[in-house]
Amino acid sequence: MRVYTSSSMIFNRSAIEAVASAWAADQEDERKRRTTRVLPEIEKLAWLIEVAFTASLQRVEERSTRFALAILPRTEDDHSTILQGRRSELLPFESAIPLSADALAKLATACDPSLGCLLVDVAGENRDDCLIWGISFYEPSGIGFGGSVESGIACSMNLGAMRPDTLMISSLSPGSLDITRGDSRIGQFVRGSFIPALATPLSKAAMGAYIGTRILEKGTDLAYGNWYSREYLRWLEYLLAEIGRRGHGGTVIFCPEVAWTDMRPLCQGGQRVSGDLSLAQIIDACYREEQEMRTAKGIEGMLSGIVGIDKCNEHMMNRLSFIAQLAVCDGAVVMCEHFKPLVYGTMLPARDWEGKVLAGQDGYGHGGEAYDLSQHGMRHRSAAAFIGSHEELFGFVVSQDGPIRGFVRSEDASLLVWRDCRTSMFV
Repeated sequence: MRVYTSSSMIFNRSAIEAVASAWAADQEDERKRRTTRVLPEIEKLAWLIEVAFTASLQRVEERSTRFALAILPRTEDDHSTILQGRRSELLPFESAIPLSADALAKLATACDPSLGCLLVDVAGENRDDCLIWGISFYEPSGIGFGGSVESGIACSMNLGAMRPDTLMISSLSPGSLDITRGDSRIGQFVRGSFIPALATPLSKAAMGAYIGTRILEKGTDLAYGNWYSREYLRWLEYLLAEIGRRGHGGTVIFCPEVAWTDMRPLCQGGQRVSGDLSLAQIIDACYREEQEMRTAKGIEGMLSGIVGIDKCNEHMMNRLSFIAQLAVCDGAVVMCEHFKPLVYGTMLPARDWEGKVLAGQDGYGHGGEAYDLSQHGMRHRSAAAFIGSHEELFGFVVSQDGPIRGFVRSEDASLLVWRDCRTSMFV
């Protein structure tokens, strides 16, 4: 007899079915070239998600439980089929442990979700047959800076360990879960609702197009052409992800440096700063390293270029992480279009936007419907009004419970809102 869920499910069946639908849509998207993966049946999937949800609410040594679990059979014959050449480091336990919220919370401290996960076999008929049988190591995703998860020196030398191409469930914060497959996000559970991942709003087919018009021909990017706009969106994605990981929420406003003189009096309080964190020098060095790698002859020259690019990326990531911390201070951080901080901890004029508000178009062409700003608090509404009043600005509000919403004013003076930039990011 199959027993996975009780009569009182934590989530509605429709929410679990939404996960299955999002998984199928991701798998059937021809652009992603997915290998077919069959999800556990609905009852079992519901139980797995509920176990993960309950574990995410527990605290270990006064800290919220953070974990990732991957559904992977224990039998080695199945590993090569599921991993599909993706090198993973698997460390089986001597004795498997029955899966439960308590067991998951207890074992969670062994795995940083960005570096590893617990391995769960769900092949049994009953919930008692679902076992945590080991842990797996994988490299942090290089999507934000490498352009492809296969990039980087480790993977180029066949040493890089990658996330398994299978269902993974991770805790984002207490009560919030990430549903992923390999390095792609399927969706998230936030406040009991499942939000499917869409094509990234930061792509050039969506919000990225508006961002591009606000950073192009501003000086820094002129010497680099398309390279700069491509890398810029990756830097931005990394910055937003870093703010989200801190769990405090925050507001980020991008203001062209030439417009700062007019914008500055509108920002109330906060700490105004000068300096540029040497970003221009790092950007230039990264560009030169990439160009030299492209023209290098022989493996030595190529490896030297990869090492140089990785080092530049490391410098950039550290500075963006530093800026992310400024964003979680009370108030907003305002920076110029090239990530130079101008003020942090500032309060934006508190008023509501009275113009038209529409959902921004995503990378697949969806959007354009009316968007209700009243569902959000003062942080969202003040950021929306501030950005909506100035065509040259764009910005983001990072919520404590997960979503990262993007705002920009269109040419027809409508305020465009992207519901969640994070649900569409790579992990």
